[in-house]
Amino acid sequence: MRDTLLRRGGKRRLDFAERVSVATTLPMPDQDQWVLKKGLDRSVNTSLLAHPACSRGVRFASLSLLLFLVACATRQPAPPRPASMLHNYDYVIKHLEWMITDEMARNKITGLSIALVAQGDTLWQRGFGLANKANRERATPQTRFRAGSIAKPLNAIAVMRLAEQQKLDLEVPVGNYIAGFHPASPNSDGEAITLKLLLSHQGGMPSDLIKGMWTENPATFGATLDYLNTNFLVNAPANRFRYSNLGHNVIGAVIENQSRTDYQQYMQALLRQLGMNASSFSPTPHQPKTAEAYDRGRPQMELPLRDVPAAGLTTNASDLAQLIKLFTSQGHIGDQTVLSRMSISRLLDDYTSHNPLNFGRRHGLGLYYFDGLFHRSVDVLGHGGASVNHRALIKFAPRQKIGVALLSNSKNSGSALHKIGNQALVLLLEVESGKPAPKQQAFWPQKAPEEAVTKDALVGHYATPAGMAKISHQGSQLRAQIAGKTLRLYQRVPGGLYYAQYRLFGLFPLKLGYPDTLGLAVRRVDNEEWLVGTDTRGRTTLLGQKISPAPIPAAWRERIGRYRLANPLSVIKLVSGGIRIKDDFLLAYARTDQGDRMEVVLQPLNDHRAIAMGPGRGFGGTISATMVGGREMLRYSGLLFEKR
Repeated sequence: MRDTLLRRGGKRRLDFAERVSVATTLPMPDQDQWVLKKGLDRSVNTSLLAHPACSRGVRFASLSLLLFLVACATRQPAPPRPASMLHNYDYVIKHLEWMITDEMARNKITGLSIALVAQGDTLWQRGFGLANKANRERATPQTRFRAGSIAKPLNAIAVMRLAEQQKLDLEVPVGNYIAGFHPASPNSDGEAITLKLLLSHQGGMPSDLIKGMWTENPATFGATLDYLNTNFLVNAPANRFRYSNLGHNVIGAVIENQSRTDYQQYMQALLRQLGMNASSFSPTPHQPKTAEAYDRGRPQMELPLRDVPAAGLTTNASDLAQLIKLFTSQGHIGDQTVLSRMSISRLLDDYTSHNPLNFGRRHGLGLYYFDGLFHRSVDVLGHGGASVNHRALIKFAPRQKIGVALLSNSKNSGSALHKIGNQALVLLLEVESGKPAPKQQAFWPQKAPEEAVTKDALVGHYATPAGMAKISHQGSQLRAQIAGKTLRLYQRVPGGLYYAQYRLFGLFPLKLGYPDTLGLAVRRVDNEEWLVGTDTRGRTTLLGQKISPAPIPAAWRERIGRYRLANPLSVIKLVSGGIRIKDDFLLAYARTDQGDRMEVVLQPLNDHRAIAMGPGRGFGGTISATMVGGREMLRYSGLLFEKR
């Protein structure tokens, strides 16, 4: 049965209503630094259709308008909102069915499953679209998907169970549990790496070992510990939040050692105790009743995974509802106690907002806080997940005891899952209370006392996730150059934060989307200057690190030129790349066969080692020169780059 509504006591339980009039898609916390680049990329797509001086552009724009009007004419309207939302479950189901069908059509999503949870019950679950286009197999709540990093909350649960059994301590150095574990820290005075730091992504671990992560014949996840022992941490432990899959491989090794059980076997037993009977941890995506993979309707290949503790979960919507119940029922699944109330409280606690470089962002153990959708009286936690092509998401409000689980077999479904998930939570709150959901009101942020917004403070170069950015004077105004585009920076009020505006050909203002809402300023933390952006929900994002030119060693100047990837990847193809100097900074650049462009600022530390500068995931890693087969190559995250 594809559509299941569960009843309790003969009375139909909960389902949801009301649109989110605030921002419908909140970026994942580890993706926030990319929003400016995404907005800029979108502006290019619209600019070619909008320029009135170009007759071809006019024809394209007219055609686009015609197609838009046709789509609007054929698009089904949302169900009418009832006068009362209290316990109006029929409306909730109809609204979510309408929304999911609409999002799938607009985003070309092949298959999707959803489950809703409230007060310890699975309220409604359904599959939409196809799990397999070739044989027309439909998606159901029991269809299995690769759920990626939703493995991480399960690792946190496993750690807490072992802590309750006094088999480990979250505050003890991880080296006590893994013999010979000793990655080099850039700061000898840094704290020891503990499970608490690893579970909150503050252990200083590199994000990934890219080479060998997705491949036909992956090594075991334990092989990445050898890599960590021969490479530097990206920052000192407890210094800041930096998302790390490798950190969860370390956690997996601790679980294995302290339980004296193979990691996959131990996690399989935990899944059974949670009632997640269709779920498993495995390197291979090729398992029974698992959906095929697609990208905008085109079949794709799912590859086996080395990093099983980080992202090796296969599951379905029904099982993810069980996981949500654990968090919203204080450690209980039905009549069974899986974790104590104290352990659940520790998992949901905030471990990061106190750190100045996390700028108020909150993270639990194996969980994110999705701040900004509701008023702070409603905390929303959860985690997203991704394989090469599958996508997954859980979000829940523990105090209100509601949650939503979503999975899809489409690579392009991530934003839609967040949009649907946000709406489901709004509707759940409203049918439970009969009142409007307590949304976070939008406001233009004010300059914080510790922020600098003078022109001289902002002028300079920055290492950002979109590459090197430059803010400079242009007459009486400021201009920002980033990702090949020039933005005008302006203040909404004198002495206030700066905002970015993009003008096509310098004349026609174009909306950037989320970046339009970011108020920019410079903050000084740990003797470094950082470009930050605060949005209309009061969330501050670290956008870039201010950098100054430094002498480039002759050895690195000799490495300037074009490079090729000597050990190609299975999941992405680099078609060009190299090293160059711009504005006296050393830059590495690359382009994929999909047209994606990457640029990274390199900071040489000596003749043989450099650091990839910038905030966020994937930065802070080491690029080293090494001899392979008598030829010098540059090594980064297991990849080898050879000069052409």
